[in-house]
Amino acid sequence: MAIFDVLKELDFPKGKYLVVGGGVMEALGLRQTDDLDVVAKKKLFDTCLQSGHWIVTQAPNGNKKLKKYLNQNSITKIELYLDVNAQDFKPTTSELLKRSVHIKGFPFISLLDLMQFKKAYGRPKDRADLALLENLPSQ
Repeated sequence: MAIFDVLKELDFPKGKYLVVGGGVMEALGLRQTDDLDVVAKKKLFDTCLQSGHWIVTQAPNGNKKLKKYLNQNSITKIELYLDVNAQDFKPTTSELLKRSVHIKGFPFISLLDLMQFKKAYGRPKDRADLALLENLPSQ
């Protein structure tokens, strides 16, 4: 899957970031994604910001986010955030990291947190993802 190639290339330090959103869906083999959403600790975020390789944009909640465009694999864009801040679901990055799960050695938001995140956003794509997640076999 392209997501693991992109994460390997990013080579972010362990314990400083996790994948959220559609990237989790791809890692689980539920659907593909064309972008990679990553929540990072502030020091990593600032390092990326200062590198000059990221474009500064604004997240829907008004916070700063960073974008990096790729021309490889199926993932064309990486978006780097400091938090998820999805309506009433506002865990800290540290809380998300404590509850994260590792897939092929990379950190991903837990399924419970992902479902809360998607319910809070409630967009059509989130509702479709929730249906896929709710039909996963129990582990």
